[in-house]
Amino acid sequence: MSDPTYKKLDSTIVERELGLELESHDSHTFLLGSKESPQGRHLGIYSVMVLYISRVVGSGIFATGSVIFESCGRSPLMFALAWAISYTVAICGLYIYLELGSLIPRSGGTKVFLELIFNKPRMLMTVIFSVYSVAFGFCISSPLVFGEYFLRTFDLAVTGLRTRALAIGFVTLTCMFHAVSTRHGVMMQNVLGVMKIGLLVVLLLTGIWVIGFPTSMTGVENTLTWERFHQAEKPVTIASFSNAIIVSSFTLAGWNMGHISSNEVKDPVRTYKIAGPLSMLLILLGYTAINVCYVSVLTPTEFAESGNLSGSVLFEKVYGVHFGKRFLTFSVAMCTASNIFVVIYSVSRMSQEVFREGVLPFSVFMASNKPFGTPLRSICLCLFLSVTILVLAPSGGVYGYIVSIEGYPVQLYTLFTALGLIILRRRYPETKAPIRASVIGAGLVVIIMAYVLVSPFCGGNPNPKGTESWISYPLVSITLIFLYVLYWLVMFKLMPWIGRYKLVSETLELDDGLTIKKWVQVPQSYFG
Repeated sequence: MSDPTYKKLDSTIVERELGLELESHDSHTFLLGSKESPQGRHLGIYSVMVLYISRVVGSGIFATGSVIFESCGRSPLMFALAWAISYTVAICGLYIYLELGSLIPRSGGTKVFLELIFNKPRMLMTVIFSVYSVAFGFCISSPLVFGEYFLRTFDLAVTGLRTRALAIGFVTLTCMFHAVSTRHGVMMQNVLGVMKIGLLVVLLLTGIWVIGFPTSMTGVENTLTWERFHQAEKPVTIASFSNAIIVSSFTLAGWNMGHISSNEVKDPVRTYKIAGPLSMLLILLGYTAINVCYVSVLTPTEFAESGNLSGSVLFEKVYGVHFGKRFLTFSVAMCTASNIFVVIYSVSRMSQEVFREGVLPFSVFMASNKPFGTPLRSICLCLFLSVTILVLAPSGGVYGYIVSIEGYPVQLYTLFTALGLIILRRRYPETKAPIRASVIGAGLVVIIMAYVLVSPFCGGNPNPKGTESWISYPLVSITLIFLYVLYWLVMFKLMPWIGRYKLVSETLELDDGLTIKKWVQVPQSYFG
């Protein structure tokens, strides 16, 4: 590592800011991820593109469009504006992560970036993000949509029991794949990724077919007029529009997940520089095409009342029963399956990175790669949480409520990451990253995220349909963050003060080659 950029970051940020002089830890290893992961570097450009595309393109674009449209008062203009804002956040946010990831190509993504920049008070950001990641390390939305689309493909009755049974079965199958073999799990992701890229191409061609050709040729009537584009059938409040942005942003979620497995990526800087923008371009083209089709082909009532099956309803109307309803609906089910594979892969890696920090109970046991060389225990935790919620939650509204509670802190972490990039540049102006983001873009992300975080408290109840009488989901999210802070206070402040010791981390290498932190209680008398 002869690049002076990296040397500067080593000496100033890692040693002085993170205080690694207390640890028997090589700063280059910590910062640059130069120590190979036990799984080895096995992810190339295509595999990373699959991670991006499969993580972003899941059930959302085919299932949440009706929710976004309803939150926008059934106004095509407001619907387009909500998506435009989410696109802006996704593109600008992607480059923020590419820049930070090129400076810190180490597994962990958001967690590593935030704890590097906001390192005071010591370990606060690590604990907040760690507890959140493990607590919400489940997969429920995509499995449910997979079940609905699978049943609809074969003209089976879509019931809650059948949908949940299929969801639980496929989540279990996916976890088994990833638990037994990293190689075979990634191979299955790549195979399903081909279908997902193909579906994006179909979405783009569908938009061209519907908008670019006359009705006499397509047989599809374009119901969108200039007057209707500006009309809203229902009132739009600040809170409802904010919910539309949150849901559309959730539909695009995944652009910030590519760096979770950086230690497994070949030549990470070059790979991310190519894979990230190319993946996002394909996604935005496909998403724009299908959103145009939604408001052009479906009537406002059809679109708003289609629920999770808006994609299937659209395809049936454009392509007919056989190709539209069956083939494309089955393709959506398979692409949702691809999303499930990548979500569980990402969640298990993120949980493993959290347990490597040693701040949670049973960290040594949970971080281990035994016995198959995979994060088996983190995968089992994801399976347990997912199945528990799928079994116990009584209705679809509850799932939406849980997803909203999960999604609200993501906006907060995105805000802090964008702020962090600005802070990092001001703190170290001589440091030039291999990939550069726009400061204007970072500023836009800060402004939009600040709006999204504040606006649910303005106007009506922002909760999903069916949970309006429940406590507002932003309040629940903020309360949980407060509990994370309380956990940090007890572990790193209160207990050391009572016991008259300081917590100092040591780096241990497990039998499987994975390194983790172990927190040791050192009496204060040792420090004089």
